[in-house]
Amino acid sequence: MPARWPLSWSKMPSQAPQPKQTTYACLDNAFVQMNVTCRASTTSWPMCGSRACTGIWGAEIIQAHDDAPGIVRRRMGNALSLLALLMGLVLIPFGVWLLRNSRVPAWMTGIWKWPLGDNLTPTVARLQGWASVLVGAAGLVASVLRLMPYLPALFGAMVAAGLVGAGVFPLVWSVRLSRGKAT
Repeated sequence: MPARWPLSWSKMPSQAPQPKQTTYACLDNAFVQMNVTCRASTTSWPMCGSRACTGIWGAEIIQAHDDAPGIVRRRMGNALSLLALLMGLVLIPFGVWLLRNSRVPAWMTGIWKWPLGDNLTPTVARLQGWASVLVGAAGLVASVLRLMPYLPALFGAMVAAGLVGAGVFPLVWSVRLSRGKAT
């Protein structure tokens, strides 16, 4: 049986057209622009998937570099790290103040004491203080995650999540105590 050629019988493989290299700016799955260099035998517009040229017949990816996404992700990560740092720097001193004085500040009335009820005992203030210290510590841990390599950052993220979880417990307990009947 004769061998099947990928091209027609009239063209020998040595006469096949050479693939052309083209660089396309396309969107990946997260709708972020990335530059993809493809080698294809046709000039059709690529339907770029995540780091691939999938719409071209016989496409072979040569180089994928996402310059723009790196800038956007870096800026967003830096903004979130700064927000976590500020949250930690505000919540920790406030929690220490609550623990030291065992009372809520005088300005915490109306919307400022939400979700607390009207029964603001020293126990409620101390629980709020512990919640603030723990969540503030989680903010400090989360703010330095951008500076760590992958595995230590993964461990740091678990520590931050554990601190937030530990801070939720005294928060919920204090809200329940403050909404209960005064003794």
